[in-house]
Amino acid sequence: MRSLGCTMLKHLLMLTILIMTCSIEVLAQKREVDVSTRLQLALIDYEPVHAVLVDRCTQSFPESVPALQKAITDWQNKNREPLHEIRLIFRDKLASGQASMSKVDAQMASISKMMNNGLKEQFAKVPLTELEKACRGGFATTLQSPELDFEALLNKIRPAQPK
Repeated sequence: MRSLGCTMLKHLLMLTILIMTCSIEVLAQKREVDVSTRLQLALIDYEPVHAVLVDRCTQSFPESVPALQKAITDWQNKNREPLHEIRLIFRDKLASGQASMSKVDAQMASISKMMNNGLKEQFAKVPLTELEKACRGGFATTLQSPELDFEALLNKIRPAQPK
């Protein structure tokens, strides 16, 4: 599990850089993120991370907050249920090789906490010039990226339903 956590941390840093720069050019040029990375991104509890960004935008660029909050709310409404289902699928896959569900739950909680803390710290450290880009539409654009479309990811990984 240690290597899984390290892999997630690497992907967390990649996502953080992408989110923080919020550059449309970067979004357009980057390669598609693989399914395993997107599964790892599904372990993030986005609400507290978004709250840090909204708080920083409120302090520095208050006029940007209504549009930012709408983009976040729209994204949450679209992705809340798919994220829940993805986490359950991920949990079941991990549990298939584990002794107990409680160990799996503890591992998932630990990984999620590590990733959330890392993202919140990064959001808190973003330079003002990058923060302005994020507050004024860059983050809203990032939320629309395929990597953060968990509904589409769920459709890729959902077990086939018997007919």
